[in-house]
Amino acid sequence: MLLVYFGGYALWEGSRLIPADGAAVAAPLLRACRAGMGIGMFAMLLTM
Repeated sequence: MLLVYFGGYALWEGSRLIPADGAAVAAPLLRACRAGMGIGMFAMLLTM
């Protein structure tokens, strides 16, 4: 269950990093860190 949650969370946070208007605006550091943490948790749970 946690694997599905963190997989979805990582995809959701990753999609929020892409600007909606297509402009080259740098994403906030906090969102990038959350996406990285979600991907890390997904990878950890996948290997368990």
